[in-house]
Amino acid sequence: MVYGSQTCSTYRELGVSFSQRYSNALWRFVSRAPGRIIAFAALLALLATGYSSQYLQISSDQDKLVAPDLPFQRQYLDYVKNFGDQENVYVVIETGGNDKGKAEAAKFSEQLATRLSKYPEQLKSIHYRIRPADLGDSALLYAPTAELKTLTSAIAGFAPQLQSWRSDGSLSSLLDLTTSLLQGNTSSAAQNISDPAFASAALGGLSLFLGNIDAGLKDQGKYQPMLDLANAQTEYFFTGPLLIMQIFPIKDYATMDVIGKPLATIKTALAATRAEFPHIKAGVTGRPVLQADEMTTTDKDVTKAGIISTLGVLLLFMYFLRGWLRPVLTVASLGIAIAWTFGFATISVGELNLLSIVFASILIGDGVDFGVHVLTRYNEARGDGQNAPDAVHTALMFCTPNVLISALTSATAFIAVTGFDFLGLAQLGLIAGVGILLCAIVMLTLLPALFLKIDTRQRATDKPTRAIRLRFLNPLLEHPVLVLSILGMLTLAAAPGLVKVFETPFNYNLLELQSKDLESVYYEQRIIEKSDASTWYAAFLTHDLEQVKRITQQLKAIPSVGEIKSVLTVLPSEQEEKIALLTKTANILGDVSIATPAAPHPQKLITSLKNLVQALESLEEKLFSAGANTELEQLGKTLDSARSALAQLEAPNAVTQNRLAHIQNQVHADLSGGLTLLKRWLAAKAIKPADLPPAIKQNFIAQDGQYQVMASPAGNVWDWPTMERFIKDMRQIDANVTGVVVSTYEGASLMRETFLKAAILTLVLVITLLWLFSRNLTYVALSLLPLAIGLIWLLELMGWLGIQFNLANFFAIPILISISVQGGVSLIARWKLMESGTLFQTSTPSAIVLTFGTTMIGFGGLLVAHHRGLSSLGAIMVLGSLTILLATLLIVPVILQLIKNHQAQGILTT
Repeated sequence: MVYGSQTCSTYRELGVSFSQRYSNALWRFVSRAPGRIIAFAALLALLATGYSSQYLQISSDQDKLVAPDLPFQRQYLDYVKNFGDQENVYVVIETGGNDKGKAEAAKFSEQLATRLSKYPEQLKSIHYRIRPADLGDSALLYAPTAELKTLTSAIAGFAPQLQSWRSDGSLSSLLDLTTSLLQGNTSSAAQNISDPAFASAALGGLSLFLGNIDAGLKDQGKYQPMLDLANAQTEYFFTGPLLIMQIFPIKDYATMDVIGKPLATIKTALAATRAEFPHIKAGVTGRPVLQADEMTTTDKDVTKAGIISTLGVLLLFMYFLRGWLRPVLTVASLGIAIAWTFGFATISVGELNLLSIVFASILIGDGVDFGVHVLTRYNEARGDGQNAPDAVHTALMFCTPNVLISALTSATAFIAVTGFDFLGLAQLGLIAGVGILLCAIVMLTLLPALFLKIDTRQRATDKPTRAIRLRFLNPLLEHPVLVLSILGMLTLAAAPGLVKVFETPFNYNLLELQSKDLESVYYEQRIIEKSDASTWYAAFLTHDLEQVKRITQQLKAIPSVGEIKSVLTVLPSEQEEKIALLTKTANILGDVSIATPAAPHPQKLITSLKNLVQALESLEEKLFSAGANTELEQLGKTLDSARSALAQLEAPNAVTQNRLAHIQNQVHADLSGGLTLLKRWLAAKAIKPADLPPAIKQNFIAQDGQYQVMASPAGNVWDWPTMERFIKDMRQIDANVTGVVVSTYEGASLMRETFLKAAILTLVLVITLLWLFSRNLTYVALSLLPLAIGLIWLLELMGWLGIQFNLANFFAIPILISISVQGGVSLIARWKLMESGTLFQTSTPSAIVLTFGTTMIGFGGLLVAHHRGLSSLGAIMVLGSLTILLATLLIVPVILQLIKNHQAQGILTT
């Protein structure tokens, strides 16, 4: 069935042009089968929605935002492939900067590590400390030479006494040896036992020894090793007042969030550990965490913004158009177009990134504009008394050319950036560009079909409807010169804001784009502010170990460099001298085997303990005279254990022989094992890079044998001048330097350069399309005038409001360029067809308010985003749409009135 038999009289007067012919063809297509069009559109939307929900992924991998064939990106990807992914999750534990806080933080890290060790399928490694056991049999080579000399000297002094005990191996003999050392009856360093520093170390071991005897006699508590060399002198990863744990998550690139499970596990374990240590503050950060948090925040913000924007657009339509049904149909048509676009995105790209995820906001703000023009022109025709078919015909005849030129300018500008090396923007350009064309198709086919089906069946909707008109602006046309003069003076008065914008540097700080409430952002800032470490570094690669030394020396002389790490920092220094000391001591110590002790004799133990108590009491007097209060407190606890053990042995109901034997066997196994390990350490050989433990070696030596030198920047790496100076200094050493910091620097620079190129290319394409459409320079200039004035006003407002351009909101400029011509093109087209009256008496200005209003609402939903980058994008889009709208309504009609007053309407004839 074909709807409508009348021909619009207006078009009989205008004649049949090319644009009218394809408008008529479109009308015939819609009118012949509106029901089929509606059914096909709805079915395709359902299929697209189902397909995209199943297969469309969201990628948080920022390495995919840049073309892999760019030199800096190719170097970085090769580096990652060769060394493996080295992006850790960092747990930051605050210590308060004092010894007590550090001790508590160490306990916190141990407890957290215990919890996390239960998930080896999610966490590849957990590093937060270094124990001697982690360094293998060469552990002593890592000790400073001065400490090693002290240790070997002590062993040499104790060796004669150890020989006598080793031949006996009994508990009482060991107690006697200890008493002899305390009394200074040796030629060893033990004669300095009254020295507080020496006493503290000695009493620590003695306290464990006597505590084990006391607990064993009571059959209480767990045996505490006295010679646990493998865990002695554990070094935790303290940097400033922070303890930092490095956790490597196993990434799953088949999922939307590659570290989703490991990160959830870490956060759950961290929450449980914080509950046990409520006074300790700790949190997670690191590049993968920042990326994951950014993607989660962005996804939530965009979803929330989409809901707010859709409802806002619908309410705006209902208010402006004085009804609800047709606005609902328009918004429903937009939903169909967005569903189609999701399907296209799934088929063409398969994933959304941090930039392309905002395409729905672009379509809500831009794509619905085409429907606004069709709807308002349709309503105007219905208000003039036309029935639904003729009103649809009129709307299509008037709107199709302008909708197509607007869609082409916007879509072409977006699609044109698909060839850029910044793939994040290229992906957004492809999806948004095709989405805009799909919106235009839907608004020129599905929406008119809905009007035909619904308005011809429901008589209530056939009543004339009148949208709000902007007649109150008619006085502007009576004094065009005055209006332009006032606007010019106001623009000049606001010029300081424009100056301020150009004086304000571009903000490259990616950290300031994210929500400031994120835990990962807070602790990244804490690392920057409170420590000398950095989660980012530059990487120098070389096959020559001598080159590693040369690069390290060059880096040490550069002020912009902070921490330097290489295989040299994990290789022991002065190895030849240390090995000579160890070899000499090993010869002195000799055989480390300890004789199996005979059954313990209680009376001997009582005598030995009494002698030891007397020696401790004598030592107590010496420490008191020396004013060693801390050591006195420690000695008091040691004496308590000795006296308690003695009391149990002297009690009428003495402990059983089996219990004494068990204690003696534990001590024998403990000391025998410790001395055996010490002998192995004393026999250490020189360490070469290939001999390093795998967990250490993999950080500094690649699969192909290359060495890595890691240099972290001094100061705030997120501060652009600091990063820029650091990168410049690094490239003076090696032009091929790579690493996360280099990749991020180049990526940010490429992003800004791409946005700038996109803005220029968009402007060129818009001008070209306008020229091809009109072949009239005055038409082109007048169409672009709202853009030029609107952008000046926007920049002035940004200056006064303190809004800074950054890597998220700068893309608003090409978007504003692409949508800015719609208003001017529509006003000029309507003005050329008018025989009487003013533009403000028609529905076209109202349609323009609606189109820019939908853009402001579409992006205005981003204003509530927690992600500061998205929020700033929404702010500039709202302000820019507002200023361009004001320029369109306040300047274009006034200039057209001036043209009319000078009898020069023909100047715009195409």
